[in-house]
Amino acid sequence: NSLINKKNELTLSLKKSLKELSLLDSFSSKRKNHSSIFNIKLSDKEFKFLIKNNVRCVKRGDGVRISIHFYNSKEDIKSFVSLLKHLN
Repeated sequence: NSLINKKNELTLSLKKSLKELSLLDSFSSKRKNHSSIFNIKLSDKEFKFLIKNNVRCVKRGDGVRISIHFYNSKEDIKSFVSLLKHLN
């Protein structure tokens, strides 16, 4: 199915970027296959920054949960990663 393939491709792209930014825990970064849901460790201030910049995410434990869907684009991933880079 092309929608599933698109989502998987976007998930891999996001995982690679999160790994490069050291935002994935070691367990998640070592997983060969990862779901399209990620929990990244961000502060409340960083969470609020994402919300202010129209990123749909939720606080979950000591992190922020984000996910990829088939309606997301490569440009969405690039924009999100760009926002994350402003946090560092």
